Amino acid sequence: MTFTGSVDTTLFILAMSFIVAMRSSENLVTVGTRQTGSYKALKVLSAECYDGSQDIFELEVLERLRDSDPKHDGYRHIPKLVDSFNHLGPNGHHLCLVLEPMGENLSTFGTLFAKNQVPNSIMQRFGQQLLLCPRLRTPIGSHTYRYSTPEYYDPMAYDPSSDPSTIVSQPLKDFYIRKSTDLMTLDVALCDWGSASWIDNHLTEVIQPVLLRAPEVVIGAPWGQPVDIWNLGAVLLEVLDAVRMFDGRAKQTGGVFQTKHYLEEIVALFGPFPPHLLALGDPKIVAEYFDDQGSIRDPVPRPQAFLENWIESLTGNDKDEFVMFLRSMMKVDPGDRPTAKELLSEAWFRRTTR
Repeated sequence: MTFTGSVDTTLFILAMSFIVAMRSSENLVTVGTRQTGSYKALKVLSAECYDGSQDIFELEVLERLRDSDPKHDGYRHIPKLVDSFNHLGPNGHHLCLVLEPMGENLSTFGTLFAKNQVPNSIMQRFGQQLLLCPRLRTPIGSHTYRYSTPEYYDPMAYDPSSDPSTIVSQPLKDFYIRKSTDLMTLDVALCDWGSASWIDNHLTEVIQPVLLRAPEVVIGAPWGQPVDIWNLGAVLLEVLDAVRMFDGRAKQTGGVFQTKHYLEEIVALFGPFPPHLLALGDPKIVAEYFDDQGSIRDPVPRPQAFLENWIESLTGNDKDEFVMFLRSMMKVDPGDRPTAKELLSEAWFRRTTR
């Protein structure tokens, strides 16, 4: 493949169905030496990731990002590929990715705060930084966002020996962020690209975790970059307020996830599916969940839903601006969703310093 242009070109988007399975079969460790003071993250992929049957695109995407314009505003919010090599093990060939180390993921970052709710000012900063990233879809929600590692990162500082083989795995949260750390100086990065797809070459058509899945994906309609916007909106609420926008369950059916209930929640919060979108969907899926008028078949009784009720950490103008921001992103019709560039001018970002 030959690529041209800067990091914000629309050459790729993300597809996320393989990422959860891969997490259990890959390793991410930190390697380095005290002598050089240089440390790198080593990601060892499972053998099936590049076994020739249906190769993923992680290496190719990381190379594309690495070779992009470093002056672009989004460049510092993507992982930096240093090198790659193959290792032959008993289960086959493993692609090994050498990356610059980063801090913990954003899902555990919330544990630093009361009720696991990340303050509005920090989320505004992180949200703006993520919108500056290449225009692609986030893979598995908040678990794929990490903040950049402070300069004093030293993973061997815990080990009294200079022999790296004796290092014992242990949480380093308190070492990543010290009491003196100004949290407003932290940067977030969009990482874990194991489920990335090219726009014209999808790894899979069924993408995104079920509770972050865009409406067009649920009904089997064609999808593109607007799925990024839907996904990010749901994730921002989850990190800001430690609550999921959707649940996909109902007491009347035993409290287990059902696609029908997820669709009911989407409609309750953001309105009906437009007829032209349903016409693009998989006929079997559409017929299973929608009647001839485009309404959900036999919906379970639910209290009236208000997006404002999901947000308890904000009040006043901050809450109003965030609700407007979410509503602009969570449009059922993908054609109505704004672009990342358009979202950067939203009122919620007026006082943001990135």
